[in-house]
Order: sequence, then C-alpha cells, then structure tokens
Amino acid sequence: MKLIRPLELYDLSGRVAAITGGAGNLGAVFARVLAGAGAAVALIDVQDDALARVASDLRKAGADVETVRCDVADAAAVKGCFAAIAARFGRLDVLVNNAAGKSDHFFSDLEGLPLEDWDRVLATNLTGPFLCTKAAIPLLRAAGNGSIVNIASIYGVVSPDPRVYEGTSIQTPPVYAASKSGLLALTRYVAVYHARDGIRCNALTPGGVEAGQDRSFIDRYSARAPLGRMARADEMAGALLYLASDASSYVTGHNLVVDGGWTAW
Repeated sequence: MKLIRPLELYDLSGRVAAITGGAGNLGAVFARVLAGAGAAVALIDVQDDALARVASDLRKAGADVETVRCDVADAAAVKGCFAAIAARFGRLDVLVNNAAGKSDHFFSDLEGLPLEDWDRVLATNLTGPFLCTKAAIPLLRAAGNGSIVNIASIYGVVSPDPRVYEGTSIQTPPVYAASKSGLLALTRYVAVYHARDGIRCNALTPGGVEAGQDRSFIDRYSARAPLGRMARADEMAGALLYLASDASSYVTGHNLVVDGGWTAW
C-alpha cells in the first residue's frame, strides 16, 4: 500500500497561475500561497505601484512572478493580457478571478445607486471574469488539467444583514450582491460546459475579511458570526490552494464557503 502524501496533492511545481486583482489584499495572499506551492505567478491589476510592491516582495522570497497591467472589463486589454502570459510562460494552469470593483456611489443603497455605477461594478465583477475565462480557456485546455477559481462572496449566497451596518459609514450595495450571485451561476456553467476539456471551475466564497473597517462594524459582524470574529485574509489561502491543486481533482461546479459559519444559521 502506497501512502498518500499531502504535499504531493498540493504541489504546483511547473504550473502557472494568473490572478486578477493580484495587487489587492486577497490577491497578494493568493499569490503567496500559489507561489509557495511551486507555481509561477502572473499578477494582473490596474494598480501599478501596488503591483510592483507585491511582485517585488514575492521575488525576494524566490517566486517566479510576472506583472500585467490590465483592466479586466476591457475586452481588448484582456486578450492582450493573456497573450502576454502565454508569451512569458508558455502555458497557463490556474486562473483566479479575484478582481472586484467599486464606484463613486459604491456604499449607496438601492435607491441611491446610479445606473452608471451599477454598470461599472458589474463590468469588473462579472463581465471581467467572463472575459478572462474566455481568454484563458485555450491555454487551460492545452494544459490538460486546468483549474478556474472564481472569488465570490457570502452576499452572493445570502442577503447582507442591514443591522450590521447601522450607524457605520459603509454598507453592501445591491450591485455587489448581484455581481457575486451571477459569478456563482457563471461558475456552474463553465464547470459543466468545459469539463470535457479537462477544466475544472469552482468558486471560493469568503465571509467578511477584516481590513480596517469601522470598529462598530467589526464588532457587530463578529457578534453575528458563529466563530465570533471576522476572517483574516490569510485564512482564505488554504481553500484557494485546495481548489487550484490536484487535491480537488474531482471537484468542479462547487462553491467552497469560508465564512466562520455565517451562512450556517
């Protein structure tokens, strides 16, 4: 009997991963864990300074990193982005659709959200993953064992609780919830349609991640979560690596919820 060695299941040596929103809080964590598992990483973002900083930190740690400035809502830019990744690495094995956008009225309620802001957020949060997936499919198909991970949200599964936001400067707008719910539907579609190409597609749904929000919001959110606190960004790393690696080789069309029990009530 041969033992199953966990490190082999999660080994990404020789593989290439592309991460949209790669310069952001979660994107940088995803880059660290995928590079730590042996993958070369392409960071995709529009934040030049943040891209350079994250890439520099990864290179100092010994990672093979490329940066690509790209607005994921721009079809021509996305096409060029994945052509650049193919030219640099010669392959693509993992796509993490992590980029998410805001707008000038992002914290408005339904009545206060202008149509142009609705369209702008949907363009990044839903059209962006569609465009990136479309551009990545030929590369993932050629790899023969491709994995797409879409970063969704608990608010694509359940409604925000307005009581958590009372008296704070923030709230979750309807366009964010709609975009993340749509992303879950896109995940299932791609999983079924491209299974024949050896491509898996899953979603990772984080609960609230602490990132300097109002103290009153953090306290209220934490009180509602069964684990009694918000998540740390690095607590999404294990779930991401699982979905990206061979550890989840028979998992597709799934939504992996990492929310401290928020949706279990």
